[in-house]
Amino acid sequence: MSINKGNTLRCIAGALLLFFFISVKGQTQSELLKAQEFLSSGNALLQKGKLEEAIAAFNEVVAILPKMPIGYINRGVAYAANSRFAEALADADRVLS
Repeated sequence: MSINKGNTLRCIAGALLLFFFISVKGQTQSELLKAQEFLSSGNALLQKGKLEEAIAAFNEVVAILPKMPIGYINRGVAYAANSRFAEALADADRVLS
């Protein structure tokens, strides 16, 4: 059985986006819109294999919403896809702690 990497990434991104909208509290509308734009951009870049650009977009999400796990989760996925496993693990640890 083969796994379609693109479909898997889209499913993960969709689930994470839903989690993002459920979990944000206390943020201004402007912050949420900026974070959502960077998140969408990062996910699109990740799907295109533009990993460094995706990481940069997810860095912006983390900067805007440092207490929300979505930026760390997506950045960790991008790090792992780019074989930057120590950084991916650090983001996973951040989310789980």
